Amino acid sequence: MVKRNLKIMTALAITLSLGLGFVTVHAATSSSTTSDATIKVERKVGFCNSVYSILESKLGYTKTQIDDAAKAGKTAFDLAKEKGMTADQLKSAIIEAKSQKIDQMVTDGKITKDEATAKKTNLATKMKNWDGSLKEHKNGHFKAIYSVLEDKLGFTKTQIDDAAKAGKTAFDLAKEKGMTADQLKTAIVEAKSQKIDKMVTEGNITKEKADTIKASIKDKIQKWDGSLVHKADKDKSN
Repeated sequence: MVKRNLKIMTALAITLSLGLGFVTVHAATSSSTTSDATIKVERKVGFCNSVYSILESKLGYTKTQIDDAAKAGKTAFDLAKEKGMTADQLKSAIIEAKSQKIDQMVTDGKITKDEATAKKTNLATKMKNWDGSLKEHKNGHFKAIYSVLEDKLGFTKTQIDDAAKAGKTAFDLAKEKGMTADQLKTAIVEAKSQKIDKMVTEGNITKEKADTIKASIKDKIQKWDGSLVHKADKDKSN
């Protein structure tokens, strides 16, 4: 009888241990996947980094040279032409680089093969319509801020850049147009949320991931101090 009870207790202990192990691994995997999705969407890692990566690794440009070219109104096609590469060749190189990353995500189990196919199709369409502009590579967070300040409040990019150099914040600019800091934050969150919803519609991310990303964005914007200077630029000046 004692031996029988001992066997039962041992079996229960093993079952419980395995169960907890599964929950822990499953939770860690889910957390990792969500984190990866958040980072990829907020930074738009795929398209943006692929363009810079090709211009740097294959054509020999530095990030500073690319940024300076963008400020001067040049496009990625202009930079490619200077190195003897056509616009179509540049697009093909970017698609190839991005496709390799998508395939790796399938291998790592982060997305399904069907999701990968949808992403590649979306990428091909995006690249086909891309005009070579380097302006869209602005950090996602700041791109949304500039967009609201330009489209909703009527400021030009030059005016915003000048304000940033003068030490003004986005809140200062909003105030000049009769908008409070909270109203500006709400407008930015809405703008970014619309883009995320579009990604759900296009099948690039699930609604669950979209909700997680939106929550992260809302938290970041709530803590934002109105600065118009990118953190990386702040670090360079220090």
